Amino acid sequence: MSIRAALVTGTSVSLAATAAWAATAALAVGPPQAVRLDRDLPADYARLACAATGSGLVLFAVLAVTYALCFLVSGLRARAGREPQR
Repeated sequence: MSIRAALVTGTSVSLAATAAWAATAALAVGPPQAVRLDRDLPADYARLACAATGSGLVLFAVLAVTYALCFLVSGLRARAGREPQR
């Protein structure tokens, strides 16, 4: 598995996880309220990230772990392909 394949796989799995996460959050929490943007950009971004999912930090952690696992599997497969089998 090459780096490109790991990125494609990570992106595909991340999109599916984000869609499932947002759908589950919408069922549990209800539709998000209107977000008003102020001049505090970091706080505005945090509110936008949490609007559809309920918890932006947890979603980010899930997506980061997804990509990390894809790169780990890619590295392990590349390493196994380079070593001679006994």
